[in-house]
Amino acid sequence: MFKKFILVLLIILFNTSILYASSHTREKVIFISVATQTEIFWNNIHRLAKAAAKDLNVDLEIIYTNRNHIKAVEIAKEIAKRKNKPDYVIVVGEKLIASRSIPALSSSGIKVFFIW
Repeated sequence: MFKKFILVLLIILFNTSILYASSHTREKVIFISVATQTEIFWNNIHRLAKAAAKDLNVDLEIIYTNRNHIKAVEIAKEIAKRKNKPDYVIVVGEKLIASRSIPALSSSGIKVFFIW
């Protein structure tokens, strides 16, 4: 009897997880990176972010601004105006990028993570 109970429980859990997985959409995250694709420090951060996104089943887009802080702020404002907005945007604290980006992003309903 106990084996049948465990089997039924496993079937229920399996079916529930399939239903949850099929009904749950993946989170979309955009990382506005100040770096170039060749900087060792930031490249390590990008690799870590990609690995975490894969483990967590998250769609991650990294936008490189190649040390252009003005471009980073413009990109954040463009993201805030998108029809299909991401769930989260990650911004950095260099050269007032965050303080210029966060108001536009948060007022559009996008959650913002800040890296310093």
